Amino acid sequence: MYSNARPLIALMLCLTLAILAGCRNPTLLGHVCTLEKSGPDGGQAVPITLDDIKDISNQDLISFGSLDCDADACIVDASSLEAARADAVHHQGAILGYCSRPCTVGTTSECSPQADDAQKVRGKAMTCRQLLLDQATIQALCTSDAECEKYFGSTKDKVTPNFCARGSADAGT
Repeated sequence: MYSNARPLIALMLCLTLAILAGCRNPTLLGHVCTLEKSGPDGGQAVPITLDDIKDISNQDLISFGSLDCDADACIVDASSLEAARADAVHHQGAILGYCSRPCTVGTTSECSPQADDAQKVRGKAMTCRQLLLDQATIQALCTSDAECEKYFGSTKDKVTPNFCARGSADAGT
């Protein structure tokens, strides 16, 4: 009785493994996302709008915990800030960026591949670089894990200033 079932079980196992191998999640790195901030009551996140960034120029913007990015960061690098402003008029004033993730400076594999093979498109390739704050400033802001979680979406020992980003390393400083 069991000897007849073995080939069927083996076939089902092979099919299951083949399906699982072909169903890996595509990367969200480089995928379009909406920058978000805490809602007025501290609850539901709301989009960052043109009004929120009217006085900002030549700086990188970063939003942690974006649902568009599978809970990673959504960023607008300084070199694409003006384009993001122009594009916002088509999205009810919401600022669109691209998904990023923390990385280690000096590595190239952590920032590739990107969604839709964007790393092969001129001007869209990402490198690992410091955004906004340096490590000392982050540590000064993170007096506890709760504070780090509130501001950076991560615990004190995991917060880093380095993210996969487009543009030059000195564009956002």
